[in-house]
Amino acid sequence: MSPDEQGKPIAVLAREMTDRVAARIARELTASECAGLNPLMDLMGSMIFMAGQKLINLKGKTGKQLVQHEATIFSCSRLFNDCFAGCELAKRGLILPSISILRSAFEVVTLGMLMMENGEVAERWFKGDRITQSEIRKSLVFAQKEHARYKFLSDRIHPNVLGIPAHSVVLEDRKAIGLAYGGWPATKSAGLTMCQFLYAQIAFLEAFYHNFAEVLAANDLLWTPETKGLYPSDVPMTWDHLLSDLKESVNKINERLLAMPEEGTGVANELRPPAKEDRS
Repeated sequence: MSPDEQGKPIAVLAREMTDRVAARIARELTASECAGLNPLMDLMGSMIFMAGQKLINLKGKTGKQLVQHEATIFSCSRLFNDCFAGCELAKRGLILPSISILRSAFEVVTLGMLMMENGEVAERWFKGDRITQSEIRKSLVFAQKEHARYKFLSDRIHPNVLGIPAHSVVLEDRKAIGLAYGGWPATKSAGLTMCQFLYAQIAFLEAFYHNFAEVLAANDLLWTPETKGLYPSDVPMTWDHLLSDLKESVNKINERLLAMPEEGTGVANELRPPAKEDRS
């Protein structure tokens, strides 16, 4: 703590540090050619919003709405907010809270997928029934395949020892542990967590268009002028093609992030006391 920080409440110090961490993470993501994360988040958020709007517009056109459509509209809103909030936290170095929201987003995606396919589940959900992940895995292949990822997230958001590395670092020279109060300069973890939010939205949209593309196309609601403008007019465009291209863009950024050095070592080096000859 520097002299001018003496006497400040810890919350004020944490807020100031978090602002500095956010600026650092932004710089390091740009330097690592990962600046595309923010535009991708903006684009995916718009696509999630428009998915819900298309179903609202479908009801306006046809005068009717299936319970699967109604449930999906609410899922779009919840997923957007989870991904928006989680990425804002990640960009400010608040990794553990971001991971907690990522787990919530995963649950929204898997439940949303199941309700798209199964009107009875959607009816139960509207009546207040709790649809557990265990039940979802019995019916949804995606949830079965991603169970290990869900367990990984669950293990870290619960207050057990596996979550410690997300808010601390070992300081070998001092034989001590540095604890995070506020944002943590964890650029690699921030970027990788943001990628997971992008993957979650892509998976949701893949299921959305698999289930609803036909009825949307029949009512001239499948494409908006904005999405049509993403490709040249002479290039055949499908949602499978578009989402596959977006996933590949996320994959490239994810690979760059994985190649970055582990941040624990870097943070520990910065927090080491100066060498004896450097001390005054």
